[in-house]
Amino acid sequence: MIPQPGIPLDRLDEEELARLLLDWAGAWQGEDPGRDAVDLYYQTISPRTVFLKNLAPGAQVLDMGAGDGGLARHLDWPHPARPDLALYALSLEDAPLFQRYAGVEIGDFEQAPMDFGGRQFDAAICAHFIEHMHSLDRSFNYLRDRLKPGARLYLEWPSPAARRLPPRADIIDQGLPVFISNFHDDKTHVRAWPMEQVLEQLSARGFVLETMGRVHMPWLADAMRLVAHRTDDVVRGTIALWLKTGFAQYLVASRG
Repeated sequence: MIPQPGIPLDRLDEEELARLLLDWAGAWQGEDPGRDAVDLYYQTISPRTVFLKNLAPGAQVLDMGAGDGGLARHLDWPHPARPDLALYALSLEDAPLFQRYAGVEIGDFEQAPMDFGGRQFDAAICAHFIEHMHSLDRSFNYLRDRLKPGARLYLEWPSPAARRLPPRADIIDQGLPVFISNFHDDKTHVRAWPMEQVLEQLSARGFVLETMGRVHMPWLADAMRLVAHRTDDVVRGTIALWLKTGFAQYLVASRG
């Protein structure tokens, strides 16, 4: 079994967990450090941003499940800027920020061929994507085929513990705006894949683990919560809750 970080929230029954989180969601105490300062710190230490900023010079990067193309913002901010990186988006829908990408494939990944003309990549970022898939096989076969030998992968997705969190409506009732609390708040979610299963499937395809963990940042969660309360900001409210609970797990692996 993969050892989990010592997050007390994982060891509570659901009733006690709900009580503690609802009390936390409704709290306004503390000095608001300001949105800009909180955003800068979060994006500086986020494992996803750290991965992007430390890729080899000139890397061609597959953004698998690119959403609104927000990854492109981090080519410039925070420091250091990485204008040398070339991003390629795989997404269900088009978005304005894809103008900053070197290539884009739009469609339903589980149904449509999306091979970028056979291009292979130096790295891939696949964040909050596999939980929408009915199987890991297509995603991981795709990564095996699209990544060069030695290429690096960042993978992030909800922990199974996210299924135990209070529903979104209960958190909002406490005054904290969020768009997801419990895993099932998003009706497009299919499965919160266990870390053990993901590692097994990647290993079978020749990937070698570099590091793994949970995105658990208690101080930053409290600071982000205060910003969300003050500005009624659903994005920062959701991030605050996720950072408090270790909602997301991640790993970095290389294609051996």
